[in-house]
Amino acid sequence: MVTELQLSDISDDVGTCWRELGPKLDIPSAKIQNLDNDYYCSRDKANALLLMWKQKEGSSAVIGRLADALASIEKKCIAEKLLGE
Repeated sequence: MVTELQLSDISDDVGTCWRELGPKLDIPSAKIQNLDNDYYCSRDKANALLLMWKQKEGSSAVIGRLADALASIEKKCIAEKLLGE
């Protein structure tokens, strides 16, 4: 299972692509819009999105699933950082 520390570590890297990542993690568009309204900077939006995903998925919130979602939006470098490669 992915940890909150791991999510925090990649929040800066996710940055402005958090909007693209949301749908890949099955986060509803309304919730993505709420994050956009609730947080000011991209890092905070990305971190909130990742924490929302972790909470929603529970024990299914595994690194591999997140890495696959990152790779699917052309963010393989972030996926590799997450996987410790």
